[in-house]
Amino acid sequence: MTEQALKKLLESMTLEEKAGQLVQCNAGQFIANQLEITGPDGEMLPSEELNRVMGSVLTFEDAKQAKALQDKHLAADPNKIPLLLMLDVIHGLRTTYPIPLAMGCGFDDGLVTECADMARKESAACGVHVTFNPMVDTARDARWGRILETNSEEPLLNSRMGAAQVRATQGNDLSDPGNVACCVKHYAAYGAGEAGRDYNTVDVS
Repeated sequence: MTEQALKKLLESMTLEEKAGQLVQCNAGQFIANQLEITGPDGEMLPSEELNRVMGSVLTFEDAKQAKALQDKHLAADPNKIPLLLMLDVIHGLRTTYPIPLAMGCGFDDGLVTECADMARKESAACGVHVTFNPMVDTARDARWGRILETNSEEPLLNSRMGAAQVRATQGNDLSDPGNVACCVKHYAAYGAGEAGRDYNTVDVS
């Protein structure tokens, strides 16, 4: 899309449609019989109107579901803006590899690159546009439930491993359908929650 066409599209969109591009929902909420949701969450399922304007979904299973979600959304979206299909691909997708914490123990950028490259191929084949990976928190509290997602408690090693994953996943050209964008997470200080509790208070003075 040219810059002029993009500006024209933005000018034609309502405020609701623009805000909707910032909304992400669980894919299961839009796939029949995918999830049996009960309790308060079941009362807060997104409306069909949200499907019309939302910008992205996560936690779909395969290329078939990805296509179904995209087709349903594009049929309803007057602006025909495709969904971003996003997924956590932390240590492989169909083929699983050692958790990042274990990979970091190898101090081997090349091995991390090789595994991330294979995960990229599987992710692209499943319709993934963006992966929530790598996780570059400098996590030092073993009580934290997500410590398995970090490569190390050492910032330099974390940086090296994270950079290797990004290069292998994104490649040199994100317009190539075989490449997948990375959402590097989590900023900032998420891995330093008090008492190792997820989403807890962080004090970094």
